[in-house]
Amino acid sequence: MMPATYAYCPLCGSGKFRFRFHDQFGGFHFLILECRKCGLLVTNPRLKQRIFNAISDVDSHQVDVCSRNLHKYKWLFNFLPPGSSHARLLDVGCCRGEFVGLALKQGYDAYGVDMVPVYVEYARNSIGERFALVDSDLSAAVEKLDVTSFDIITLWDVIEHIDEPIEFGRNLAKLLRPGGSIFLRTPNRRGQMIKRRLLHPFFGDRITYVAPIEHIQIFGPSNIRMLADLCGLEMTRCEPSDVEAYGDRGGFFDFVKRFVYWPVIRSTFAITGWNLGHSLNCVLTKVA
Repeated sequence: MMPATYAYCPLCGSGKFRFRFHDQFGGFHFLILECRKCGLLVTNPRLKQRIFNAISDVDSHQVDVCSRNLHKYKWLFNFLPPGSSHARLLDVGCCRGEFVGLALKQGYDAYGVDMVPVYVEYARNSIGERFALVDSDLSAAVEKLDVTSFDIITLWDVIEHIDEPIEFGRNLAKLLRPGGSIFLRTPNRRGQMIKRRLLHPFFGDRITYVAPIEHIQIFGPSNIRMLADLCGLEMTRCEPSDVEAYGDRGGFFDFVKRFVYWPVIRSTFAITGWNLGHSLNCVLTKVA
């Protein structure tokens, strides 16, 4: 149950890091380091996901997160191809199955897997036998669903939690049909660093966007492209996540977010190609 430390970058294998800042979260102290070779942000020490699950109150905090994100999931369908009975979808890290339920209504043949037993049990009871618990082997969990390949795999805020992203990505690629795609959303390294610099002087560690207790690495577009190449995939799309335009706090904060923050992010990306958004939407395609 001891936290692990980084000796090498989990993406490029470099052993050289630069210190970016110190953070504390949930009673733990972290160093946020940047790989000198590929720029990936990593937390040190890192808490493996199973340790995070063990120390977190999944019945309150994480379930509340799933519920609050339900309306945001609806906007993610703008990012996916149209659903049909022929489009088989796997939601990895499905939480309580909210997105799978919405995908079924949109016409996808949708399934979900998660590593938290209480989530999978809830999803099965509320939606049906379309969910499997991941113990240690993702492929073994998928076999329990009696399906072998998928047109679409979705990873909504998942890859930043994964201990071994290359192995994980290769296992996902094996589950894709030729021409199939992984659609993922993950925090954006550059956008997170900008928010850190702007807000930390005013709010301190009370407001952190890197969330090092659970996000053990933060990717930028170049990191996602590298990950895709290492997994035999092609990154065919990468843009700021428009989910960030739709907040859940209400009032003036959401007005600024929707009509000031998001237009600036979108126009900057369109004009310069700089991806400064809070999160990334990326598509990784298995070339037929």
